[in-house]
Amino acid sequence: MNPLLLNVPAQITTKRLLLRPVTASDAAMMNDAIQQSFAELCPWMPWAGTRPTLESTRDFCAQAEVDFAVRREFPMLMLRREDGLFLGGAGLVRGDWTVPKFEVGYWIRTTERGHGYVAEAVDALVRFARRHLKIRRLEVRTDSRNTRSANVAKRAGFKLEGKLRYDGRDNRNRLRDTLLFARTF
Repeated sequence: MNPLLLNVPAQITTKRLLLRPVTASDAAMMNDAIQQSFAELCPWMPWAGTRPTLESTRDFCAQAEVDFAVRREFPMLMLRREDGLFLGGAGLVRGDWTVPKFEVGYWIRTTERGHGYVAEAVDALVRFARRHLKIRRLEVRTDSRNTRSANVAKRAGFKLEGKLRYDGRDNRNRLRDTLLFARTF
């Protein structure tokens, strides 16, 4: 299968959300949300080891736009439909088209936690991956101490396949265990 030939929608809508690809022009909005939520993101998100500058966020957004266009990854913004508020990021990353499989990643602005937005976005990404990308396996990997993230995976129908002991280091350089959840189709 040639991923470049896939007919991929420009956006995904749910009852409360709009998911759309990241563009280079999203950098300021994304950086602002990361800065506001940095203390809560830092323990869990490998990319939040240091506070991103606006320039580094611009670089990420530009690369994300390219990755989506060439179907390498599918990073998306999570926006609230009623007012367009940027809630966080969600997407399909670290893929392998030979299987085909992707990892589902997500984060949310601290002020918007607890409203079910992430679970709604993950459900939409699962449907998108199955319908438009013909994905056979989706994974969620999370630090074993990140119960919020693990609960999202469970609510979205992912099954715990294992605990990878001392799988990596967190942003404070401590060894961490990784929970591996998966859905297959």
